[in-house]
Amino acid sequence: MARKYRRESVDLAKAVVADLRTEIAAHPNSDRGPQQVFVARRVTNEYAVSAEEAKTFVALAATYFAPELL
Repeated sequence: MARKYRRESVDLAKAVVADLRTEIAAHPNSDRGPQQVFVARRVTNEYAVSAEEAKTFVALAATYFAPELL
């Protein structure tokens, strides 16, 4: 059971990083902070998490899977 949730979390993190890459590609000259917040809002709207949890998740996902985006 724990393995299943871990796999789902990793898949979600990869999807969040892909979304962040898309957002950065669409607005390459913008500051990365607001882009992370925008992606975090989407996570908040899709999943039952608080805004702070979503921001933390986006930052951790980017740190782990795509540190060059930070």
